[in-house]
Amino acid sequence: MRMVGNTPFSTLIGHWDKVMPLPHLLIIQECIYYQLFTLSLAVFIYLDTLNSSWFQIARPNSTKVQILRFEINRRGPMASIPHVPCEQCVQGFVMKEEPEGIMVGDAYLHEGKPLTTDSPDDSGAAATTNEGEATNSSGQDASKTRAVVLLTDIFGLPLVNAKLNADEMSRRLGCDVWVPDYFAGRPPFTVEELEPLAPDRAGVKTGFVNSFKMFILFLIHLPALWASRPPVADARIAEFIKKIKEEKGYTKIGAVGYCYGGSAAVRLASKGLVDSVVVCHPGPVSLKEIKAMKVPSAFVCAESDEYFAPKFRNEAEATFAARKDKPDFVEYEFVDYPGTAHGFAARPNQRLPDIVEAYKKAMGQICSWFAKTV
Repeated sequence: MRMVGNTPFSTLIGHWDKVMPLPHLLIIQECIYYQLFTLSLAVFIYLDTLNSSWFQIARPNSTKVQILRFEINRRGPMASIPHVPCEQCVQGFVMKEEPEGIMVGDAYLHEGKPLTTDSPDDSGAAATTNEGEATNSSGQDASKTRAVVLLTDIFGLPLVNAKLNADEMSRRLGCDVWVPDYFAGRPPFTVEELEPLAPDRAGVKTGFVNSFKMFILFLIHLPALWASRPPVADARIAEFIKKIKEEKGYTKIGAVGYCYGGSAAVRLASKGLVDSVVVCHPGPVSLKEIKAMKVPSAFVCAESDEYFAPKFRNEAEATFAARKDKPDFVEYEFVDYPGTAHGFAARPNQRLPDIVEAYKKAMGQICSWFAKTV
C-alpha cells in the first residue's frame, strides 16, 4: 500500500478536503493539465519534424514564407493548432470554380430553372439521362414546388466545394438547392488543417503521425464540435427546413448530406421533414438510426471508410432489405465506388483521375435519385 507519512494514500484522496484547500487542488490540477498538453505538443512537433511536413526552407525569391504559428482568435488560445500544410497539400481538394448562387441570410442558394426535353414522356414527369441529369418535359418551374437541402461536411460553408456541388445539382434537377449554415458560423475545422492528414483514396494508410495529429486536432477543437453536436445541429437543420417550406411553399424536399452532414441526413430521414435523402460516406451513425429511416434513401459508399466500414455498410443495407413486403418498406440503394476513401464525393483529389471519375458518378447517382423521389 502506498503511504504518505503514516497515512494511506487512498485515505488522503478520499478526504482531500481535509488535507488541502480546494483552491490549491484546482491550481495543481491545472498545472497537471498544462504539463500533459505541453508534453503532447512536444511529442507532436517532434514526430512531425521527422515527417518533414512543417519545417520548410524558404527560397529567397519565394512569394510566401510559411512559419509555425499559433492562431489566437475569439475562441481562445487553444482554438487552433500549429499547422502549416504546403499549398499543394490542399489544392487538390478545393475546387477552383466560382459559385453562381447567392447568399440568403446565412444560407447559400442556387435557384433552379425549369428544364425541357425534346422528347417529352407522356407523364410530364422529370426524366433522367444515364448521367443523372434531370429534365422536365412540361417545362414547369420545378423550383417552385421542390427543393434540395445540401448538408455540408465538417468544413461547412467556407469550403467552396459545397456551393459548387449545389450549383451542379440545381442545374441538373431544375430546382432550388440550399446549403444552410448549420454550424452557425463556426465550422469545427478548416480544410487546410484536416484534409492533408486524411487518405484521398483506398489503400492509403493514415499512419501513426497523422493519426496523432488528428487526435490532437479533435481535442483542441472539442469546443467547436460540442457547439454543433448532433442534437444542436439537427435542431438547426429542422428549423431551417421548416422555414424554407413556409416561406417558399415547397411541396417536396430532398436532403443530401456529406460526412458530418451525412450522419445528420440519416437522422433527418426519421423526422418527417423531408421526402428523400442521399447519404454520402456518413460520419458515425448507429444501426438504430438506420432502422428509423422512413423515406427513400440512397447511400454513396466509399471503399475505404473508417466511419462507414464495409461490415457496417452491409448491415445497414440488410436493415432496408429486411423490410421488403412489409408496411415500413422504403425505396433504397447502396452504391459502392471502388478505389475511393471517405470524403471523395464532397472534396475529391482532382489530381487523381479515377477519384474525379468516381466523384462525377456519385453526382450522377445523387441527381438521379432526387429526380425519381422528389
